[in-house]
Amino acid sequence: MEGMINTQDIAHREDVFLIVADSTGDSLWSRHFGTPDYDFGGSLYCTPQGDIIVAYLVYGDSGTCLLTAFNADGDSLWTRSFGEVNLTTSPNKVFLTQEGEVAITGVLLINQPITPFFWLAKLDSTNRQLWSRTYRDQEITRCRDCIQTMDGGYALLGTFRRGNSSVYNLYLLRTDSDGEILWSQVYDVGAYWATGSIVQTNDDGFAIAATVHRNRGWTDAILIRTDRNGDVLWTQEYDHSFGDDCQCLLELPNTGFILTGHSKSENSDDNDAWIIIVNSQGEMLCSALIGGVGDQFCYLSRFTPDGSLVLGGYNFSGIFPYVFKCWLLKINFVINSTPEPLIFTPHYLSLYSYPNPFNARTTITFDLAASSAVNLTILDPLGRVVQELTPQEWMGAGKHSISADLSNIPAGGYIVRLTQNNNYKTFPIILTK
Repeated sequence: MEGMINTQDIAHREDVFLIVADSTGDSLWSRHFGTPDYDFGGSLYCTPQGDIIVAYLVYGDSGTCLLTAFNADGDSLWTRSFGEVNLTTSPNKVFLTQEGEVAITGVLLINQPITPFFWLAKLDSTNRQLWSRTYRDQEITRCRDCIQTMDGGYALLGTFRRGNSSVYNLYLLRTDSDGEILWSQVYDVGAYWATGSIVQTNDDGFAIAATVHRNRGWTDAILIRTDRNGDVLWTQEYDHSFGDDCQCLLELPNTGFILTGHSKSENSDDNDAWIIIVNSQGEMLCSALIGGVGDQFCYLSRFTPDGSLVLGGYNFSGIFPYVFKCWLLKINFVINSTPEPLIFTPHYLSLYSYPNPFNARTTITFDLAASSAVNLTILDPLGRVVQELTPQEWMGAGKHSISADLSNIPAGGYIVRLTQNNNYKTFPIILTK
């Protein structure tokens, strides 16, 4: 598990802090790094070889985006500058694409006057820029999240306002695999500011979880469900206190969604980690606050291969001298439903391959929570089936490994797709020759 916070030392104004932990949450190693200027952590991803690439902003005269790489043991490999010359390039998210390449997104600030643009770029496996796109529609203010869609395109979520209005709304931009705009949608949430997280649902639609700041002090969590064209199907709001903050969204296939963030504690003004579980129509099934001494701010949620949920964030003591600490929490669920209790079991499929990249042959390994018919296929970047490895073969629960011989197809990036009942998982692979 990885995370980042900003820290300060004597030589540098502010640095990026990286922590790598094992599966039980014990720290393996940590590093703080950066330039003599203000460095703000943006995002990171892990390569198939186990390296960690961190994207962050150097906030100063240059406004440069830097990429720094570490190997699995925490040794620094390289640092490279990236972005537009003489423009502030602020990374928000960096991730590995289905093709085994890298996408990076954020905000590009053009000065005199300051004008924010959505920004999306794609890099090859050596982090060489393939293309870069900027997007602006009236007053786009910030890109909050970005995902790659099932067809290889991208969906960018951010905030938007019209003219000199002080009211911000959510803005969803959909592109093809080359970053060319397909469509955009504005969602009127009437907020003084908003943040959000997006997932693509199994029916090719989208779900957007957001925090909206209203009435100059109150924040609410909302969930917007759309079809594949971004048209709204339904909207739900969740109100626990005057300080509800939703940061992450996960889909439970054919079941609903998990929203995570933080909200005010029941008995104090401190913030606790906040979990909401809803059904496929956004109706709340249950919610929980998890806290301790001081504020527990939650900014990360991920499923693990064993079906558990890991939350991450930082703790603020609120007592001078002020102390900030990172935290990780791994939990399982039982949802209390009326009239009968409902046991919550995430439909999570674990899938990976080794070696990757590979020449001709690789071994694909996956875990099944229950016995079922399984379909394992190799897709090209356009989603076309290149090879079927297990066409609807019945397999028992547990771990399985299959040797894949791809010597008869051209070198390049491909996608392994594992389908079990109505659930699926994908993993990028790179074939070299």
